[in-house]
Amino acid sequence: MSRSLSIIWLFGLISGFNIMITGNTLNYWLAKENIALQTIGLLSLITLPYSINFLFAPIFDSLRIKYLDKIFGHRLSWICLTSIALVFFVYILSFLNPFDNLLLFASISLIISFFSSMQDTILSAFRTEIVNKESLGFASGIYIFGYRFGMLIANSGAIYLSIYLTFNEIYKIFAILIFVYLILLIVGVKYFNSFNVIEEKTYSSHTSSSHLHLSLYHSNTSLCHSRTSLCHSRGGGNPVNNINFIKRYYNHLGKSLSSYILKIFLDSRLRGNDIGKSENDLSLLSFIVLILIFLILYRLPDNFINVMINPFLLHLNYDAFEIASVGKFWGVMGAIVGGLIGGFIMKKKNILDSILLFGIIHALAHILFIILKIYGKNSTLLFITIGAESITGGMTMTAYIAFISSLCQGKFRATQYSFFSSMMGISRSIFPIISGYIVVNFGWQNFFLFTTIITIPSLLVLLKIKNKLQQ
Repeated sequence: MSRSLSIIWLFGLISGFNIMITGNTLNYWLAKENIALQTIGLLSLITLPYSINFLFAPIFDSLRIKYLDKIFGHRLSWICLTSIALVFFVYILSFLNPFDNLLLFASISLIISFFSSMQDTILSAFRTEIVNKESLGFASGIYIFGYRFGMLIANSGAIYLSIYLTFNEIYKIFAILIFVYLILLIVGVKYFNSFNVIEEKTYSSHTSSSHLHLSLYHSNTSLCHSRTSLCHSRGGGNPVNNINFIKRYYNHLGKSLSSYILKIFLDSRLRGNDIGKSENDLSLLSFIVLILIFLILYRLPDNFINVMINPFLLHLNYDAFEIASVGKFWGVMGAIVGGLIGGFIMKKKNILDSILLFGIIHALAHILFIILKIYGKNSTLLFITIGAESITGGMTMTAYIAFISSLCQGKFRATQYSFFSSMMGISRSIFPIISGYIVVNFGWQNFFLFTTIITIPSLLVLLKIKNKLQQ
């Protein structure tokens, strides 16, 4: 069991490391090169593949790589292929300069983001196959720990290294590390665990399924009980079955939005009541749309700030060491603490009340950035600001994920969760593209005031949702 957990930790490390390559670390590189703020905001679209990776999941889940599959097995062969692609494109990126050829730089970064998001999907599926159902909760904690550690290496560690190295050199190191992680993973999976048995069992029939329990949360209301399973039907080793499965999957996704949403939610239950019984289809659809609007709006302030935080700190003349240690490392620690605090509070309060409370507190924390801008560079104030922002942010994220999970009920849980998660991705990848324009045209103080104010619509929508649930 301990060996399996070591592999799970490595899964988390790889996923956390990869997401930073085209995430906050790339954002810092762009800011350091004095790329225009409008462009930095626009390039948040690079992370879009993480928002739509569920569209491509069936391909990796059902198709086998002819030669690698015989050597490494189904999952590991896809991990090998995506890792090699990542090594290749990250190495190419290490020779580019965003200031000289921004279009090529952005294109390669988007390709890296695509392969990184695909590998994240594959690792998640692999993880569900090697962890016993009874150990899922503890294994998830190990995975998150590895994920945060990987983020620290690729973000805080990279920014610290930028004191001594160029980002071109750092990204060459990234390419090497991705290859090292692949070797460690192959050794761990093939020689320290008997995962081949699992692969044989998994593919012994033409159709099988894997289950991903995304979260398990208990509180004092029925909304606080969440458990999500993700089931992938495979076509086994038969190419015709594989192709037919993929066609059926995309035909399902190709339906109109209204019928799609109604189909997956007519089977849902909130607070133990079947909404489909008491409301007509139009009313149900409007309620679901209300939820989707909330999911997009609630995390919007954070997503705006995350895109502009590096340019802001550099604007205040904080150096790489201060940004790496306080802005990044302390920020991650604060988010972990905030998650624990949020979980403790949610044992006493229901999810909707917690979301409302945490949202208000987190919005007030944004004001500290305005104070920081007024006072200028101040290490103590930076520590307080990042601490308050990350701790309250961790609290809101805990409640947010619990809310999403609580909405997923019935036999379409997986589809519901994927759909909800894509809304979160839209909020992270698409809307922040205007963040740079806001800063340039209205200034930093008004930008952070804006991020505080746009919290209000999401909370008003939340109150509307709460009233509907209480009717």
